[in-house]
Amino acid sequence: QTREAMSLSSNPSCSSTVAVDLEVGAVADAATGMKACPSACISSASTEVGSPRWALHESTNPDSEGANSFSDPSNPSSNFSLVEGASVEVKRDGVRSCTRGRIFCCVSCLTCSLCLVAVLLVLLWPRYPTWDVKEMIISPETVDGLISSMTNPNFNSSKTFTMDTHVQINNRNYVSAFMSEAHFTVQYESHVLADVTVEPMSVPGRSDAIAVAHARTTITPEVSKILFAAVIPSFHLRVKVTGMAPVKVTSLLGLKVQAKLNCWVDVDVLALAQNPNGMVVRHECTYAIGF
Repeated sequence: QTREAMSLSSNPSCSSTVAVDLEVGAVADAATGMKACPSACISSASTEVGSPRWALHESTNPDSEGANSFSDPSNPSSNFSLVEGASVEVKRDGVRSCTRGRIFCCVSCLTCSLCLVAVLLVLLWPRYPTWDVKEMIISPETVDGLISSMTNPNFNSSKTFTMDTHVQINNRNYVSAFMSEAHFTVQYESHVLADVTVEPMSVPGRSDAIAVAHARTTITPEVSKILFAAVIPSFHLRVKVTGMAPVKVTSLLGLKVQAKLNCWVDVDVLALAQNPNGMVVRHECTYAIGF
């Protein structure tokens, strides 16, 4: 059986030494005067890693009147009398403090992990962008041709028109992104009015950027009649804009996603001749992200 020397170190008046069997908790020897130091701590003389620490306490054995006993809590059946009228109880004092330390460590790690997750959710949670038309670049010939195609009931030819639009996009996300060339379609009911191509662009996080869009529209006699019936007499037109933009999130190791756009746009036709930049009265959009 292995024995280790234990010294009473918490009280200077206690210099007694006991030998404790760490396997069964038996006391091999104890000096008199033990009872004078009932709350002293026994510190192990062993320097081996993982050696238990023990505490010395005075206790009374309820089964034996006036007799004290030494016991090991890891072995409840052990009960050894030392000196008549005096006894000590040896406990593994380090177990409780070790458990408290582990619990504190686990709680601290869990708290830090939750805080990190919360920060990442705030920073990386996707926020949909907002946009507004800043400028529409249309030649006078295009303006005249579009107005004629929508208001002339005798329009009987097919004409193609082009225009450029500068759109201000507000990126509300904390991460930057790069959008490759994107394609969108403008429709009225089931009829395609225009095809739109947006140039590649970078959008910094929490900032604005200008998107340059090139639109190409072809008006046929059939489409002209439909637009004439829709525009007269209110001169307002509600169109649908749909499309998909390939986006690379540069702040997330180049993560590539597909941003899907679905917008309903109210257009003031009269503003085409008076103030082209104010043609878009309002818009309602929904967005989706795919991989």
